Amino acid sequence: MELNLDQILQSERAWEYVLLDIVRSENLDPWDIDISRLTEKYTERINEMKEFDLKVPARLLLAAAILLRMKSDRLVDAEEREAYEELLSGDEDFLFGDEEEESGPSEEVPLLTLITKRKHLRKVTLEDLIGKLEVSMRPKEKKVKIEPFVLVFDEIDITEQIEALYKKIMESEGGKIHFDELLPSKNREDMINTLMPLLHLANESRIKLSQENLFEDLYVLSEKN
Repeated sequence: MELNLDQILQSERAWEYVLLDIVRSENLDPWDIDISRLTEKYTERINEMKEFDLKVPARLLLAAAILLRMKSDRLVDAEEREAYEELLSGDEDFLFGDEEEESGPSEEVPLLTLITKRKHLRKVTLEDLIGKLEVSMRPKEKKVKIEPFVLVFDEIDITEQIEALYKKIMESEGGKIHFDELLPSKNREDMINTLMPLLHLANESRIKLSQENLFEDLYVLSEKN
């Protein structure tokens, strides 16, 4: 996959290329993205670009800001969950503090019944994350009243894509295939729709992805190698 860094930075989807490359290079699970780690690596990439005096597109910076907000929100959720679990465990120090620091006569504390909804941190897939970023970066437009209509989209089965791509890789001679050979076309959508299943396969150790340097040719190796 021969990609020029300047061309990537000029693309409106530069942030997506950077995200996908981090997921690949850091071996992140595309089914359960570690938002904290991804955000850390993403901001590192931004800083590296600045050190090399590269002009960082506004959308790359906007994506970084959104990721930092998502990371912050999830950390708050995690802290709230930890506090809730301490509350249920009956930790008196957590509930009432140190008795020696109490002022005034001690009183018997009535037993309380807590009714609350536990917050669970939902797993975030790579597809979910890209979708959320796309929506967040979409320009806000004034609502225009239009006539309702039905638009039907073809459903994309990621599992079916993964297996079809895996079969094609296993049938290739030599067990090594260039990324471009797996592409239906060179447009951005086909590149993304091909790379995402490859990341899933690599995460499951069914294939290996080989790339000597960032944005250079990408090769896919079957499990036989």
